Amino acid sequence: MKKETFLQHLKDGSTDSNIQLEVCNHFIQNYPVLVNEVKNMTDPFGNILAQFTTGNKIWTKLDTNIVGGSEEKIKFASEQLRKRIKHFEDYDKK
Repeated sequence: MKKETFLQHLKDGSTDSNIQLEVCNHFIQNYPVLVNEVKNMTDPFGNILAQFTTGNKIWTKLDTNIVGGSEEKIKFASEQLRKRIKHFEDYDKK
């Protein structure tokens, strides 16, 4: 999905759950989100023994894809994105 299509779907306020899911996936894959920083504890051979959060937050793009979920949650997420249209329009202008 291109940015223009993403913005148009948000502006149109589509109620089609497939389009809403596609919009949510575009957001996750193209805009950084604030997540807990995760550190690995490793042994001398580089094997991961444990993972823990540092308490710090970092901005990162997620390499993931939502494949489904309840229509209610997808609708809610899509509506939250609609509230940020101006932010998305200006994102690449900085």
